[in-house]
Amino acid sequence: LGFEALEKRLVEYPTGRVSEITGIPSPLIRRLALQYAEARAPFIRIGIGVSRHTNGGMMVRTIACLPGLVGAYHKKGGGAFLSSSAAFGLDKNIVERPDLQPDGKDARILNMCRLGEALNEIDEPPIKALFVYSSNPAAITPQSAKVIEGLERADLFTVVHEVVFTDTTDYADYVLPAPSFIETGDLFGSYGQYYLQQSEPAIQPVGEAKSNRELFALLAAKMGLEDPALQDSQETVIKDLLAHRGNGNNGIDLNELSDLKGHRIGPGRGENPFQNGFFTPSGKMEFYSESMAQDGMDPLPAHVPLTEGSESEELTGRYPLQLVIPPAHHFLNSSLGDAERCIRGEKRPCLLLHSEDAEARGIEEGVLVRVFNDRGEIYRYAKVGVKTLPGVAVSEGAWWAKLSPGRKGVNQITSERLSDMGRGATFHSNLVQVEKVPASMRADIESNAVPVSV
Repeated sequence: LGFEALEKRLVEYPTGRVSEITGIPSPLIRRLALQYAEARAPFIRIGIGVSRHTNGGMMVRTIACLPGLVGAYHKKGGGAFLSSSAAFGLDKNIVERPDLQPDGKDARILNMCRLGEALNEIDEPPIKALFVYSSNPAAITPQSAKVIEGLERADLFTVVHEVVFTDTTDYADYVLPAPSFIETGDLFGSYGQYYLQQSEPAIQPVGEAKSNRELFALLAAKMGLEDPALQDSQETVIKDLLAHRGNGNNGIDLNELSDLKGHRIGPGRGENPFQNGFFTPSGKMEFYSESMAQDGMDPLPAHVPLTEGSESEELTGRYPLQLVIPPAHHFLNSSLGDAERCIRGEKRPCLLLHSEDAEARGIEEGVLVRVFNDRGEIYRYAKVGVKTLPGVAVSEGAWWAKLSPGRKGVNQITSERLSDMGRGATFHSNLVQVEKVPASMRADIESNAVPVSV
């Protein structure tokens, strides 16, 4: 739907302009386009990172249109794929129970990507209590200096349910022990494959550790909340989830899942999820989206400059490097951040710089550098080479602040801005400057970090 409108849009994007935007030479753009068009069943794997920009929604939407141009969506092995998380048909209302909200009113929902704003600026009414579970917001939320400022409020009551002592537990009034995944069972979907999996505990929880569900059941009883659903066992909830699957999937009996040696069940899907049409208002592949137009967005694929990027001329004069923060190889975001084996694998918090950018700043391999913008500063050790493009700096992994030089995590300098669609975090849309730390200051900065034996 809308190819004619798309065809008119294409004249705005000759390869010369695309080359200026992307830094990719025009002949290479042409070659890629021809190879893609001529391929039998081209497939695009869209990474999560591409969505973590202020124009991330439009980028993903534009990429997802490409298979439509070459008829790849109906070919076995062809098309585009970002996530399988919506494929399992689990009715989350069985767990979340919105029907139990008091007086039928919706609870106030605040975006975690703007937790710093929520803790420091919202006052109608202000946030007076914070319960943290399955997260480490002092390390992983954007503009984390604001988050920490909020966590330090004397009038904020903070409880953290955790397995280990993270950056966030340092600011807690109470820390409650949580079990690891080895000590508790669960039901897992995925964002990368189509197997629904059940895990069972390998050992019983150590000490007084309680799972999320057990802890919430105990709190509900203590607070006088009497609905039976609040005391349902984990097995009961899993049975209900499996019995009420949607998306065309049949219900699954818990015994069927448990009897499998691998404790997993495939989706029972056909090869082509779009054989009965696309999940759009028209049921068609929409190059032109009327619903996007109604939401005030460009209904056609388009290049939208980053709010904070190479086309932001005023900002690039002060902060000329684009900072991206992909996961580290040995960490999972901030998880495993205190595990000595993982720390040994990563060695120390580093910043990857292209040799041209390093030379222009007098930065050599291994020296301590200051990375900064209007939001704050962090310190990292330089890794100089050609693993990143000129003009791009890379800080891998959400190293815990307490283990970093200057006790500052990378999200001190990321933005609270939200993505154009989905209101997600924009971890990769950051402009920074980098400078070498004088030798006279290095010892003081490094001494602030908690020593780790590697």
